[in-house]
Amino acid sequence: MGSFETFPPSQQLAIGPWRIDLERNTVVVGREGPSGLTPRAEQLLLLLARYPNLLVTREQILEVVWAGRVVEDAAITNCVWQIRKALGEAGKERLQTRARRGYVLSVDDGDWIIDPSPQSRLANADQNAVAQPAPVAEAASSSSASVADAPSAPTRSVSQPLRRGLSAATVIVLIVMAALYWRSWGHAPEHIKPQPQADLMVSVAVPETMDWLRANLLRSVVEAAYLRGTPVVVAQKPPQRIGFVATVLQIDVAAERSGDVKANMALRHGERRIDKVYAGPATELGGAVKVLLEEALPPTSAEPSPAGDAFVAGLVDDLRFDYLGALAGYRRALAIRPGFFDAKIAMAWRLVDLGALTEAQRILNDVGSISGLSDAQRCRYELLIARVSPEKTSEHACAYAQIQAGLNPTGAKEALRRAEAIDIRALGATEWYWVQAMAVEAKQYLGLHTEAEFRARQAEQIAAEAGWDQARWQFQAVRCKSILYTGRNEEGVRACNESADALEAIGDLSSALPPRILAARLERPEPGPTTATQRALYRRLIDQARAIGSPQNEIDALDALIALDRDDPPVWESHLSRLRELADRNYTGDMRARVIYNLITEQIPQRRFDRVLAQVEAFDHGGQAASRPELTRLYLKAQAYFALDRLEDAVGAIGEMERNGFDLADTNPCLFSWLFVEVGKPEQARTLLKACPYEQWDSRSKAGLRGDWGLLAFALLHRIEREPERSWPTVRPRIDELLANEHLGRLEAEGLAFLARHATAMPGADLQRLERALAVTTDMAKKDGAGPNLRFGVHVLRWRLCKRKGGNDCGAVLPVWAPHDRLEARLAEEAVGLRTVSRR
Repeated sequence: MGSFETFPPSQQLAIGPWRIDLERNTVVVGREGPSGLTPRAEQLLLLLARYPNLLVTREQILEVVWAGRVVEDAAITNCVWQIRKALGEAGKERLQTRARRGYVLSVDDGDWIIDPSPQSRLANADQNAVAQPAPVAEAASSSSASVADAPSAPTRSVSQPLRRGLSAATVIVLIVMAALYWRSWGHAPEHIKPQPQADLMVSVAVPETMDWLRANLLRSVVEAAYLRGTPVVVAQKPPQRIGFVATVLQIDVAAERSGDVKANMALRHGERRIDKVYAGPATELGGAVKVLLEEALPPTSAEPSPAGDAFVAGLVDDLRFDYLGALAGYRRALAIRPGFFDAKIAMAWRLVDLGALTEAQRILNDVGSISGLSDAQRCRYELLIARVSPEKTSEHACAYAQIQAGLNPTGAKEALRRAEAIDIRALGATEWYWVQAMAVEAKQYLGLHTEAEFRARQAEQIAAEAGWDQARWQFQAVRCKSILYTGRNEEGVRACNESADALEAIGDLSSALPPRILAARLERPEPGPTTATQRALYRRLIDQARAIGSPQNEIDALDALIALDRDDPPVWESHLSRLRELADRNYTGDMRARVIYNLITEQIPQRRFDRVLAQVEAFDHGGQAASRPELTRLYLKAQAYFALDRLEDAVGAIGEMERNGFDLADTNPCLFSWLFVEVGKPEQARTLLKACPYEQWDSRSKAGLRGDWGLLAFALLHRIEREPERSWPTVRPRIDELLANEHLGRLEAEGLAFLARHATAMPGADLQRLERALAVTTDMAKKDGAGPNLRFGVHVLRWRLCKRKGGNDCGAVLPVWAPHDRLEARLAEEAVGLRTVSRR
């Protein structure tokens, strides 16, 4: 293979079955066929092709292809294997391994696809300038700039004077050609004068086989807008009606038989409109768009720079939903210019959206002085502070930050007042979206779900008319929550999945995952084959979250998967470890505390109550829970103490909740009413039963046993009132209802096992009914996804019935894997006379 030490003679080369275009950043088979590689393997091939015959280290591969994320070596190895497999026998010779260092792509001089020389191309263009003018082209493509600016990028010998001279000659000729081009196109338009808050909304339609052109045009638009300090919003469809302030650029491209393209371009703001038509090579259309924007929009407020180029590349990837690529672009910009404010804010914003709050916080802490910023820059910074650390929001922060900081149960009313005081018709697209989304969330915090649903639907309609499908479906994803909160589960799940499908179709996987996970959580599978299907769904969602670098979505999906894998302790434990790792690395404050307490709560179905107390105390004493959700901490302690038969400690934890001003109705009044019965405090039990839905318990309830805990408490009150014979008639209708259910679910089975085992101690209980309950729940407990709660209940019910029938070989009262449920053990032994009944 030939060595390559000088500047590449071309931006295209043929390797194996592929045609690699370094300018367009594409790898195709034939003219436009798919590469057959995964996206990561394709990015790796492009990176190696940019540095032919040079060592590209594993660290550089991770920085560029995986945006600096730490991944297993197998991830890189798999991409290398894909490339070598496609290359056949020459695979290892073409893509060479340098042990423990990296890889080299061996490229021969004959592999480069040589176009006519630059001089002849310029001469031909000059001769045809009037007949077929060529607009000013970009000096460097986003793809080449992105790797060149990467930290520690491989270097090669380049003739810098030659490159500078060629660039200068190119620019001079192209400027002249552009002037001729505009003259043939029409007089230069007058400036459109957009309002300061107006975003540039761009809609690009290209043939299906020219997706590279869409990216190229988007880069041209973003670069022109960035130099003018204007945000860009991408409309997925041609805008019909704009319900906010925006300058709209619409580009419709059609392929011509000659191989060129024809593009209709329309730029409008309010009543002003400029229409242009371009006909020529597709590669030069981006330059024509730039010229249009430079002529029609006000002068630039910034100068091009290497850091700016990297930042623009990041913005383009962000708008194309390549969030890891966007983060890589922002990192490259900051590597070139460490104090680059816009890059810091864009990177922090993307990290917050993905759920990487710790890294976002570090970036915000490093911003330093914000003096000299524009109002828009300052407000975006303040809004980020409000999203990450709302308690740090200054009273002098902009209105949007004040609203965001108030999005919590106590501040929602004031946040809504502020949001509704803003005239949304005068806002740019981005600010319009912020206000609408925050107003809906405030209404949801206030329980105004019908109003929240109505406002979200209005926002959906406005976004749809503007062709902004991303915003449209994001608002439907928010609206599906309000539908669910109003009890319309089937409709809500359908709305969530519909929005997720639409967002995934346009490529916005980060926005698609939350409604998908929410819908999956509500479609709780029953033990059996559907559990495996649901497990596979959560694993796919976890893989998708990891692929886009979203710890928040991975945490949410993993949290749901944990419940399905409780019957497999090693797998369950590995999920807990991963969840703790993600929370420690990405979350701070209350968000981290909530995840940690959820992990502790997971010990309860496994009946590991000693571990619950130990982990709560460790979390508290470690100084990590300064902003902990206090109610959750006390609730966990009360529940663990109760199960461990430390009843007075449990009552003490409940008393501490009340002293801290918490309403016990917001905790678990059903369980605690049973506790107060066991300690002989019937009045407190009756008070809590008023908040317990034991008479109309719904199997769709989050906690399957809650209603039945209250029903048992109500039945046991008869014992305190010296009417124990009334206990069995109290629970029998519920047991009969569950036995008659032909579609008994897991939660109902847990409730049946719970009531049946405690009914064995009730005078007059029908043991045949209870034997039927044992048979039904035993059958359910054998299925995949039955869970430890049900298996525990079946075990204790079997033991109690065995003892009631006089059996001597009934085994241990508690299963070997759950030896700490001392309350259940004591009550079971008292029920069969093995222990004296406690009198409390």
